[in-house]
Amino acid sequence: MSLKTPKKIGIIGLGLIGGSLLKALQGKEYELFAATRNQNSINSILENNLAKEASSDISILKNMDVIFVATPIDYTIKTIEEAFKIAPDALFCDLASVKGFILDFANTNPQLNFIGLHPMAGTEHQGFEHSSKNMFDGSNWAVIPSNFTKKSSIDWICTFIKNINANPIFCTAKEHDLAVSEISHFPMILAQVLFSQTENPLSKKLASSGFRDMTRLAMSNEKMAQDMLKYNKTAIKETFEKFNKNLSFFIDFYEKMPLFEIKQNRQQMYSKDGKNIL
Repeated sequence: MSLKTPKKIGIIGLGLIGGSLLKALQGKEYELFAATRNQNSINSILENNLAKEASSDISILKNMDVIFVATPIDYTIKTIEEAFKIAPDALFCDLASVKGFILDFANTNPQLNFIGLHPMAGTEHQGFEHSSKNMFDGSNWAVIPSNFTKKSSIDWICTFIKNINANPIFCTAKEHDLAVSEISHFPMILAQVLFSQTENPLSKKLASSGFRDMTRLAMSNEKMAQDMLKYNKTAIKETFEKFNKNLSFFIDFYEKMPLFEIKQNRQQMYSKDGKNIL
């Protein structure tokens, strides 16, 4: 595949991530097609000329070169199976935040040209109306080819990711799921627990920016949150056990903790505009 020649790209699922990808591809060298069950999103896409076609019928994707699946985690495999029937020659890429069970599926289907992707970007909001063309600027994307992915497709997806101002990072599904349990899934659950246990009316009245920032992830999409725990429970439990041990150690020996080093390392991890620069 060559970025010099326009290619047909289909996106299934036009929520926050799928919608942001569609918007990020505007003005680039692709023919864009969008499939979603949300009629309001379809209307918005067509009214704003964001895609050549937009429909609730995935048959519009039958001639696609690449299909991105941005549905809820629980529907990912079923969606790939349905789309593969009408576009068996396409490169399929899912955008889910859990990868193990999806790669297990892809690795048992030698005819499926597949790459697992996870853009590390987003907000606590959901839906196409909250999507943004700049969502992925400077973001890191986990890239996980299956056992049967074509070499040309891997090269193409890396160029594609860079073309939307993002960075490809290769890893295995197991490495990915453990990493996101530490930086995304467990922090979300921690935020939910922290907020739910704060029942004192005075505490809530006094709460300011620290509590606000610590509990932002408590506003995450409920379906997404449930799917994260459903499909990544083992890694999340492992992270929780590690956290429990470290928490006890910190409390018992707080005066001996390298707090300045922790502070300094945290400061060096992000740019002034909040982008990960490691």
